Amino acid sequence: IVGDPGNAISERLYARLAQYEKLPKCVLELPVDGMELIPSNDEEAMREQCRHVIEVHGRKRICVLTGHQGNEIAEARLAIYLDEIRKHGLDVQPEHIVYGDFYYFSGDTLARQIAGGEIPRPDAVVCASDCMAMALVDRLTRSGVRVPEDVVVIGFDSSDEGAVTLTTIASYEPADMEMGANAVDYLRSVMDPGAELMPFRRDVSARFHAGASCGCMTDPAY
Repeated sequence: IVGDPGNAISERLYARLAQYEKLPKCVLELPVDGMELIPSNDEEAMREQCRHVIEVHGRKRICVLTGHQGNEIAEARLAIYLDEIRKHGLDVQPEHIVYGDFYYFSGDTLARQIAGGEIPRPDAVVCASDCMAMALVDRLTRSGVRVPEDVVVIGFDSSDEGAVTLTTIASYEPADMEMGANAVDYLRSVMDPGAELMPFRRDVSARFHAGASCGCMTDPAY
């Protein structure tokens, strides 16, 4: 199951599973007491988001839009983004470290702030979700800010919606398949300790989906 501490439905599910002490069980991404944690392995893809805007597109004034302040996933993604950007000898202005909500509203809000001059205009925005990236691109475009000419935008999730929106979103896939495979391996190792496990083959480069929001894809119809 996917870890979501504090969610009422999840909490009822945890309580029900706890009744079966001998049942092998695990939780994905976020820890839950009494269950084996299968962590996500998205760090390299997040670092690639930063490398892409810096190394491929030559952008230096980078804004980072992450999720809710205090949220474990949002804070982890922010830390990775900032670390990778700084490894390239660049710094991120305090006003370019932006907490959002992983959803459309925060992308739209940031775009309004950039277009209105409340925040100095960056030349790239690295987003921790495609929803935020889509709203950001839409509002920037409506406000006369050109994407990607003025501001490169790159997302994370590789959502279907991001792939078919008017300005397609350049994005990286999360490592959900790898996390799922690791969960199966864990359950198999508990149920059949001597069983041979098939290795999961990782290829971060194959998880990049080009889009018009960074300029790597120029034909929306494609």
